[in-house]
Amino acid sequence: MMLYIFFLTIFLLLLIFFVQFYVKKSSIVLRLPNSLLNIFLLYLILGSTTFNNDWIAYEEYYDGLKPTYDLFYIFSFKIFKFFGLTYDVFYTINQLVIYLLVIFFINKFAPKYLSVVVLAILVLAAPNLSILLRYYTAFAFFLVAVYYLKIKTNRYLGYLLIGFSLISHFGAIILFIFLYVYKFLNIEKSFKIVSIIAFLLWVFKSVFFGVLKILEIGSFSLYIEDESSFKGGVFASLPYLPWIFFIYARHFYLLKRNPAIKEDEKYLFLYKLSLFPFLFILLALSIQIIVTRYVEPFIVVWCSFLCYSVRFSERRVSKYLLVIGIIFVTVLSFYSKYFLPLRLLGASEWLVHYLEILNSNKFEIFKINDF
Repeated sequence: MMLYIFFLTIFLLLLIFFVQFYVKKSSIVLRLPNSLLNIFLLYLILGSTTFNNDWIAYEEYYDGLKPTYDLFYIFSFKIFKFFGLTYDVFYTINQLVIYLLVIFFINKFAPKYLSVVVLAILVLAAPNLSILLRYYTAFAFFLVAVYYLKIKTNRYLGYLLIGFSLISHFGAIILFIFLYVYKFLNIEKSFKIVSIIAFLLWVFKSVFFGVLKILEIGSFSLYIEDESSFKGGVFASLPYLPWIFFIYARHFYLLKRNPAIKEDEKYLFLYKLSLFPFLFILLALSIQIIVTRYVEPFIVVWCSFLCYSVRFSERRVSKYLLVIGIIFVTVLSFYSKYFLPLRLLGASEWLVHYLEILNSNKFEIFKINDF
């Protein structure tokens, strides 16, 4: 029965997407059911899992066997345990909080293409969205926080959400550097600015890690071993390189053909937010954790930016081609992330993690025992 519900949900998502694509005024009316269906789809695939790569570690956090220093989780664990709830209930509720925040963000820019963005999330970010629970909670709060600070200019709510982000995962502090580099990301010289900063960060990393390796201080030197860099950072970064090219190509095309983008506040915000993870892409080539935390989550922003830019295409054919292009890049990234490592290296870490999540689904509708 659940399998039929799953396929019915996908059918309804596609139906709503095409109705919204053709009937412009219906987008507001259909936004709520479309959002609910996308949340339901995310819940079926990710929210209903009962195991992932970090599941045991989080259960130990939840049961107090291991300490956690993130205040949001310290207090949340206490509340859930007070009501006698198990970790799997907490996991599901936490996932739903992430979905609500992320879909709220997408709806502010590309409500008609919500299903396209969710598809990209499910293809590229799903394993880590399930595994890196604290970080993705922090990232979801970050998205809504910067929206309120830069678009809605509601500083009180924005700073409150920043607080929630930082107490969810301290690593989120790097994300908020965006608020300081925002004004420096010039819309016409963005490629040069980002390239220079990315190169300087890479030089700093090389010198810093070189010193650590010489002095044999800490375990950070493990990140720059050749084998680790190739199998980790390089392969982990490949799925996102086409998005970088696509975003720059789309922006430079519009910059020449449609000067109105310079005055569009939402376009400028999404473009600059899309550029932010590019600052770390050279670091990501040799440090896999940079990919999973400061590059991959931005698939939400990249896809929202490209979908938002559809409005600047005057002909319907151009709009169709752009959406098809987004789906094509998503499929290309899907192959690069899960199957290219399997083909070239004989193993695919993220394919294993995704299969763990699917096979542990409590409804048992995605089981893939053999691959």
